[in-house]
Amino acid sequence: MKREAPVYSRSSIPTYFALAFAISWAFWGLAIVAPGTMWAGIGFYGGGFGPLIAALITLALFRQSPWKWFKSLWRWRAARRFWVFALCFPVAMAIAASAIFGALGGQTDWMNAMERLALWPAAFATVTLIGGGNEELGWRGCALPALQDHLSPMAATSILGVLWAAWHIPLIAVTGGGLEAFRMSGAELVPVAVTFLSITTHAFWYTWLYNRTGSVLLCVLLHGGYNAANHVFIFVPLDALHGRDEFRLLIIMTGLLVASVVALIIATKARLGYAHGQ
Repeated sequence: MKREAPVYSRSSIPTYFALAFAISWAFWGLAIVAPGTMWAGIGFYGGGFGPLIAALITLALFRQSPWKWFKSLWRWRAARRFWVFALCFPVAMAIAASAIFGALGGQTDWMNAMERLALWPAAFATVTLIGGGNEELGWRGCALPALQDHLSPMAATSILGVLWAAWHIPLIAVTGGGLEAFRMSGAELVPVAVTFLSITTHAFWYTWLYNRTGSVLLCVLLHGGYNAANHVFIFVPLDALHGRDEFRLLIIMTGLLVASVVALIIATKARLGYAHGQ
């Protein structure tokens, strides 16, 4: 599909990433040094808005139109199949991971499926607005189109995916109990490495969805869907999500994701939905 040139220029990309990291890490630093306080909550959720705040500051620094950028984020006209993908693919992946986990001998609980379905709308809306979906206004709203304007879709997505994963580093401490979370043994770093691989790999589906639709809105919904589905539609009891079983589930989920992205790359001949003349 024919789209306007990115609002962001090549020279603005380093500035954008530096600001996104600095702003988010400053917020999360507040959560790390003040655990259990009101400031920790502000820091935790505020950090998720770093990519958006960085986008606005970068626009101002490079004298670009915030209105043009903001208007480009909310394209909703797309074929129905892309809406179905954004809303249903994360749920399908979570249910498939649960089924494989159970088939391999893990403990699962499918009895409360209807209760989980009732929780889905609120969970989805919350994480879409403040728990992940809000990041997309920066990552796919400005960084991806600017990178793809100068690099191949594979290269642009790989760079963005690695930086996106690295951006999450302070969350290890925020969710792991403070600075002690960084004092990990080699074995304890393995799940972190797998998580980084998972985040990086996710980026390829976002690129494909954006390239096929030009819609950052759908990327927002996809991100919210992933985060919500990983809480609501993982049919594994909470008391089983620790130690070896937790790591096994992480491996299954990451393996499914990697396999799906390999299939995507093959199917699109590494173009990830990008067409000449975009």
